[in-house]
Amino acid sequence: MPTLLPAIFAQQAHLPRHELWVVMVNDDPPGESAEVLDALQKEFARLRVVRGRKRGLGVAYQRGFAYALETLAPQLLVQMDGDWQHDPAALPALVRACAPGVAAVVGSRFAPGGATPAFSWRRRATSHVGNWLIHHLTGLPHLHDYTSGFRCLDAAALARCLEGCRADKLATRGYAFQSSLITELLLTGAPVVEVPIQFGQRRYGDSKLGGRDYLEFALNLRRLRARCQRRPARSLARGTGG
Repeated sequence: MPTLLPAIFAQQAHLPRHELWVVMVNDDPPGESAEVLDALQKEFARLRVVRGRKRGLGVAYQRGFAYALETLAPQLLVQMDGDWQHDPAALPALVRACAPGVAAVVGSRFAPGGATPAFSWRRRATSHVGNWLIHHLTGLPHLHDYTSGFRCLDAAALARCLEGCRADKLATRGYAFQSSLITELLLTGAPVVEVPIQFGQRRYGDSKLGGRDYLEFALNLRRLRARCQRRPARSLARGTGG
């Protein structure tokens, strides 16, 4: 975070119509990390740290979203990872593409112009299979990358979609939350846009994607299919932008 946060806040110069804040969700921080984060909050006035018990990626996302929606009243929210695989330099393109009436902009690894140079063939194949399954089993409008974790979201649409995920008992605990949320966004009737990104090398930490997450994803596909059959997607996913 001491290297990532300056790079994020540096994008403020390219976003003159927006005031950039960062909400960092940090579950079960060890004492040393807590000291670092306290120092960073003193350095960056528009940084907020949300702490909680580790219960899965989806739960962490929802905690961060809820805090931002309730305390900052944002127009847009960008979700991104903190390991440098999501390049802060892409933030202005995502925000600019999230025009009024757009539900979400997906930083797409697999749209034309996107790339995953650090992926192994196994990881790339897994992602492509997951995206294929979501599209063909649910009938959702086509996206190249349903599971990307780099997204710019319309705040009002996000608030409604979080309620929809909970009401329909869609997966909201682990990595499958990504596909649950994009399903709800596609069902809003507003466009979802893809912007190609370069998905970089992880500089810090390790992947937490495990067997339990694959199982949750598979089980959630059945719920997503039922959700879409009850309420067919009305929106059209748009092509890439810059």
